[in-house]
Amino acid sequence: TVLSYPWPKDEDEYVGDKGKKVILAGSYNPPHYGHLAMLAYLAERYGEAIAVIGVNATKKYDVTPEQRAELIRKMVSAEKIQGKIRVEVVS
Repeated sequence: TVLSYPWPKDEDEYVGDKGKKVILAGSYNPPHYGHLAMLAYLAERYGEAIAVIGVNATKKYDVTPEQRAELIRKMVSAEKIQGKIRVEVVS
Protein backbone atom coordinates (compact mmCIF):
# COMPACT_ATOMS: atom_id res chain seq x y z
CA THR A 1 0.00 0.00 0.00
CA VAL A 2 1.28 3.46 -0.87
CA LEU A 3 0.01 6.31 1.28
CA SER A 4 0.00 9.87 -0.01
CA TYR A 5 -0.14 13.00 2.08
CA PRO A 6 -2.58 14.22 3.34
CA TRP A 7 -3.20 10.92 5.06
CA PRO A 8 -6.74 9.58 5.43
CA LYS A 9 -8.45 10.77 8.58
CA ASP A 10 -11.42 8.39 8.46
CA GLU A 11 -10.50 5.40 10.64
CA ASP A 12 -13.17 3.30 8.91
CA GLU A 13 -10.96 3.35 5.80
CA TYR A 14 -8.19 1.37 7.52
CA VAL A 15 -9.82 -0.60 10.30
CA GLY A 16 -8.35 -3.84 8.86
CA ASP A 17 -4.82 -2.47 9.08
CA LYS A 18 -4.58 -2.59 12.90
CA GLY A 19 -2.24 -5.25 14.23
CA LYS A 20 0.05 -5.11 11.20
CA LYS A 21 3.66 -3.97 11.04
CA VAL A 22 4.87 -1.43 8.54
CA ILE A 23 8.39 -0.34 7.57
CA LEU A 24 9.54 3.18 6.79
CA ALA A 25 13.05 2.90 5.35
CA GLY A 26 15.46 5.74 4.74
CA SER A 27 18.82 7.19 5.58
CA TYR A 28 17.31 9.52 8.21
CA ASN A 29 20.24 11.84 7.59
CA PRO A 30 19.42 13.76 9.67
CA PRO A 31 16.33 12.51 11.48
CA HIS A 32 13.70 15.26 11.70
CA TYR A 33 10.13 15.85 12.81
CA GLY A 34 8.79 14.97 9.37
CA HIS A 35 10.14 11.45 9.88
CA LEU A 36 8.61 11.41 13.35
CA ALA A 37 5.20 12.52 12.05
CA MET A 38 5.21 9.75 9.43
CA LEU A 39 6.27 7.13 11.98
CA ALA A 40 3.63 8.27 14.48
CA TYR A 41 0.89 8.12 11.84
CA LEU A 42 1.97 4.68 10.65
CA ALA A 43 2.21 3.35 14.22
CA GLU A 44 -1.30 4.59 14.96
CA ARG A 45 -2.73 3.18 11.75
CA TYR A 46 -0.98 -0.18 11.74
CA GLY A 47 -0.07 -0.83 15.36
CA GLU A 48 3.71 -0.94 14.88
CA ALA A 49 6.05 1.05 12.67
CA ILE A 50 9.65 0.06 12.10
CA ALA A 51 12.11 2.78 11.14
CA VAL A 52 14.81 1.08 9.10
CA ILE A 53 17.98 3.12 8.76
CA GLY A 54 19.88 2.14 5.65
CA VAL A 55 23.46 2.78 4.70
CA ASN A 56 24.48 3.88 1.22
CA ALA A 57 28.18 3.21 0.68
CA THR A 58 28.38 6.03 -1.88
CA LYS A 59 27.16 8.68 0.60
CA LYS A 60 29.09 10.48 3.30
CA TYR A 61 27.27 10.77 6.63
CA ASP A 62 28.03 13.22 9.43
CA VAL A 63 26.89 10.72 12.07
CA THR A 64 26.90 6.93 12.17
CA PRO A 65 23.74 4.91 11.53
CA GLU A 66 23.75 3.91 15.20
CA GLN A 67 23.82 7.58 16.24
CA ARG A 68 20.91 8.33 13.90
CA ALA A 69 19.01 5.40 15.41
CA GLU A 70 19.60 6.76 18.91
CA LEU A 71 18.40 10.21 17.83
CA ILE A 72 15.17 8.71 16.49
CA ARG A 73 14.67 6.68 19.67
CA LYS A 74 15.05 9.87 21.74
CA MET A 75 12.57 11.71 19.51
CA VAL A 76 10.07 8.84 19.83
CA SER A 77 10.52 8.76 23.60
CA ALA A 78 10.00 12.52 23.90
CA GLU A 79 6.72 12.24 21.98
CA LYS A 80 5.54 9.38 24.24
CA ILE A 81 4.92 7.00 21.36
CA GLN A 82 7.54 4.42 22.34
CA GLY A 83 6.40 0.83 22.22
CA LYS A 84 4.71 1.41 18.86
CA ILE A 85 7.87 2.36 16.96
CA ARG A 86 10.97 0.23 16.63
CA VAL A 87 14.26 1.45 15.13
CA GLU A 88 16.62 -0.87 13.25
CA VAL A 89 19.89 -0.28 11.39
CA VAL A 90 20.52 -2.29 8.21
CA SER A 91 23.86 -2.16 6.46
